[in-house]
Amino acid sequence: EVRLPEGYYLSLRQRAFDVAHDGRLLVLSAWTWKTPFLLPDEARLYVRPLDSLDVRAVEGTEGAGQPVLSPDGRHLAFVVWSGGKPTLGRVPLAGGPTLTLCACDARMGAAWTDDGFLLFAGPKGPLWKVPETGGTPEPATSLDTSSGEISHRLPHLLPDGRTVLYTALRWGDRGKATWERARIYSQRPGEKERSLLVEGGSDGRWAEPGLLVFAQEGRLLAAPLDGTGR
Repeated sequence: EVRLPEGYYLSLRQRAFDVAHDGRLLVLSAWTWKTPFLLPDEARLYVRPLDSLDVRAVEGTEGAGQPVLSPDGRHLAFVVWSGGKPTLGRVPLAGGPTLTLCACDARMGAAWTDDGFLLFAGPKGPLWKVPETGGTPEPATSLDTSSGEISHRLPHLLPDGRTVLYTALRWGDRGKATWERARIYSQRPGEKERSLLVEGGSDGRWAEPGLLVFAQEGRLLAAPLDGTGR
């Protein structure tokens, strides 16, 4: 059980928490119920070591959500609204200044690669990447519009720290996007080849010792998957 400060609740956004690679630290996105969905002024990120019962606020994350821990667990990336637009930032957990990486829409998930990039997703378009030190975002995948793809979102990394699992949201009947037609792919950013893993599933994630865990029609399922994701 994880208790948040009085009056705070787990965020309702797409990514409410993250766990460090070594499994020892949990970071949570919290807000108050009086916070409007599009104006999260009272949102805050909290960390809790799993060998402790106490949570603490991360300085410099006021109004932030969508937490993503760095591979070494020493830095935290997040989305914050600045001037009415979403911005990707990062802050050291030990304390220090907040760094703005780029003005971008990363509300549909992000992942931190072992080779120093943040992969992120917005409501439309492919996955994007930006250096962990900041810079100009570049496309990391390409949409297959011939199959009705609208966006690549919800990126999660495989154990190699580079190959990414992502959900391809596609158009359905009557011109509406539908999760029933979503697909889960694995791909190494920058390479054209990708592997179709699940038809009609979403939010695929790796779990030891070799499982793909994903959502499908209101159920949580698991299937065997090797570390290459192919």
